[in-house]
Amino acid sequence: MIIRITDIPPEGRTFEFELEPGPMNDRVNAGRQASASKTTAAPEYLFLDQPKAKVLLTVQGSSVHFQGTATARFRTPCSRCAEDLDLPLDVTVNLVLKPRVGGARPDDVEDLGYGYYEDQEVDCGAIIEEHLILALPYVATCDAPTVEQCSRAQQALGSLQRTDEAKSGDERFAILRNLRLDGDPNLN
Repeated sequence: MIIRITDIPPEGRTFEFELEPGPMNDRVNAGRQASASKTTAAPEYLFLDQPKAKVLLTVQGSSVHFQGTATARFRTPCSRCAEDLDLPLDVTVNLVLKPRVGGARPDDVEDLGYGYYEDQEVDCGAIIEEHLILALPYVATCDAPTVEQCSRAQQALGSLQRTDEAKSGDERFAILRNLRLDGDPNLN
């Protein structure tokens, strides 16, 4: 949703809108596709519905004060048990937008409370989309407070332990099971 600065009255203007989840899903999962050949993959996310946003824009000189909130629901696998989780996402955005004149000053580059607009327009949708994507958790877990209380994680760990037990039972290495080296701190 692009708003012209001249369309904002002195008392400010409130906008409510929804974002399309398709382009957001493509954007947030682009890194996952790029890292497919690496050993550590980026988490997978899927926005389930149209994120809803409410934004208040006020003009103060040449600056625009951007205050807004957004809500969305997304799906990602649990980091412990790989069960799909449907989670809420709520963000609050509070920015001061200045006209872009010759690029950012060095002191503004890392300030998250400032941004820029161009051509007398503010792209509210892009700002909300950016904040929603940045608010996605890198590690999401199910409601179980610990891995010991997560039944799916326990099932997965149990199958791994059985696999390890089967590997340790190889008779070709039986002679090495009781091998102890002098000075071994694990000697009984």
